[in-house]
Amino acid sequence: MHAYVPATAHCWRIFGEVQADEMQRFGYPAAHRLVVDAYMASHPGDGTDHRDRQSVAVHLVSLCGVLERGWTPAAALLALRRFVSKETEFPLLAPPTAPPELTVRSMVASADAADYDRRAHLWAWSVWRAWGAEHVRIRSYVGG
Repeated sequence: MHAYVPATAHCWRIFGEVQADEMQRFGYPAAHRLVVDAYMASHPGDGTDHRDRQSVAVHLVSLCGVLERGWTPAAALLALRRFVSKETEFPLLAPPTAPPELTVRSMVASADAADYDRRAHLWAWSVWRAWGAEHVRIRSYVGG
C-alpha cells in the first residue's frame, strides 16, 4: 500500500502489474506519464496529508497540460517542477462526485504499444473529465 494514496490493495496491485507490463514490453513510453497521472488523480485523499493534496494537484496539472495544451512528457515534468517549487500550500480540491468511467483495469492486456498509448489517452481523458468541477482552478495553475 501507498503511504498517502487511498487505493485498495487490489487496485494498487493492478497498477503495479500494469507498470511492470509496460516496462517489460514498451520500455518507458510517452504514455507512461499519462498512466501515472491518471492513476494518482483517480485516488485523492481526504486532504489531511499535505502529500495527498500535492499529489492530486500535481497530477491534474500534468493531465491538463498534456491533454489540453499538448505538452510533451518532458514539458509536463518541467512545468510540474516549477509549480511545486512556487507552491507552499496545496489546495484541497473537491473530488469528483462520480468516479471516472475508466479505471486502471482499462490498461490491462493492451495488444501493443499503439494500443497502450490509445488506452492511456482514453483513461486520462476520463479522469480529467471526472475532475470537471476543478478545471478552472487547475487551468489557472497551468497558466490560463
